[in-house]
Amino acid sequence: MGIHQAIIGGYSASGGSSNPTWTLVDSEFKQSVGASFSVDNVQTGDFLYWTQSGDEAGSIATLTGWSTTFSDTDNTPAFKEQYRVATSNEGTVTVTSESDTEAGGLMVFRCSTGATSIDANAWVSTEGTSGSPVVPSANNGNVGTAEAYSLCIVNGYLDDDQISSASCTGLTVAGVANGSRTFIIFTFASSLMVGYAVIPNAGTTAPAGAGNTWTTGVSDDWNSTAWYIRPS
Repeated sequence: MGIHQAIIGGYSASGGSSNPTWTLVDSEFKQSVGASFSVDNVQTGDFLYWTQSGDEAGSIATLTGWSTTFSDTDNTPAFKEQYRVATSNEGTVTVTSESDTEAGGLMVFRCSTGATSIDANAWVSTEGTSGSPVVPSANNGNVGTAEAYSLCIVNGYLDDDQISSASCTGLTVAGVANGSRTFIIFTFASSLMVGYAVIPNAGTTAPAGAGNTWTTGVSDDWNSTAWYIRPS
């Protein structure tokens, strides 16, 4: 795993913290295919996020004690996003990917409030058949975010291609993963990318980077999702 820290949020003119701030405490992105993923320094109230993608993976199981934001079972590629909030100082958290997935990312986000929760009402997903993932232009039903200084999580998934880097205007990149696997004479591949940004205002109806395309250098079937973590 690699320590990957970024503190984001609001500050007063005097330099003291005036609003909730967010940190990506640790993350691990890599080829999955049954591999283990770990993050360190997990504390009470931290938000753990785990996502996998697989070309022809079908239905990906939900881990015990985890919940799902979005999942897809078709070949564009298949993916599943899972999360949970740490209820104790867990230290190291390890998960094992499914053998029929190719790419995975495990992350732990922390808010300065000491608490986190999912915004169950503001979210969106979309997909395309060519190009690279595009951040959705608005939340489903134009529903606004529940709290100021929520953290927007934006995900992109690419079928068949393997990319090692990606970027998207308006987002800080948490990580990118790709991988491939062979079954009999067939080779399957997919890639995933995760970005994030603070949303300062409650009632915001569009995700960070709305309408922007991830820069990947490839074109294929893709999926894109966006949702929000509350600072409480």
